[in-house]
Amino acid sequence: MTANTALPVSGPALVAHAAGDLRIDDVALGTPAPDEAVIEVSYGGICGSDLHYWLHGAAGESILKAPLVLGHEISGFVVHPAANGTGPSKGTAVAVHPATPAPGKERYPAEISLAITRELQLLGSYRFNDEIDEVIAALSDGSLRIDPVITHTFPLERALEAFDVARNSAESGKVLLDFGSTASN
Repeated sequence: MTANTALPVSGPALVAHAAGDLRIDDVALGTPAPDEAVIEVSYGGICGSDLHYWLHGAAGESILKAPLVLGHEISGFVVHPAANGTGPSKGTAVAVHPATPAPGKERYPAEISLAITRELQLLGSYRFNDEIDEVIAALSDGSLRIDPVITHTFPLERALEAFDVARNSAESGKVLLDFGSTASN
């Protein structure tokens, strides 16, 4: 796809509709802002909040009130670079930083004091918020081996099976959805 190629108007997404109701829906894709690149997602990791939305219809204080596209642990390739020339060029492999706030927004999506008062253990981007950029750089240059962490990979059409495996932490580590594969794993 070149910068002059028309972008697709919709694409598949994993959507939590309610507790126990997880679907692959075709969702409308918005027009990117001048400083936004379009990424073709290769892999998406299933995280704890995804599991909570699927199993309970909520993740902590965040309760589903409408269908929610899941997946903030994604990687892929730039297929349409930012129109203003900023950011990575076409073909660049990228990982989405799950803790990056939107301009003018707070770094954390929830009050830390709320989490502490509920006696939650802070993991993931909360716990390693300052190190995530270093981790992404190490993934990029190959100095961080992730093979031992990734225990399962499923094609997108087997997402329900992947979520069922991911919820059993005794038998799985990081479970990935492969957005480009149609083969059974």
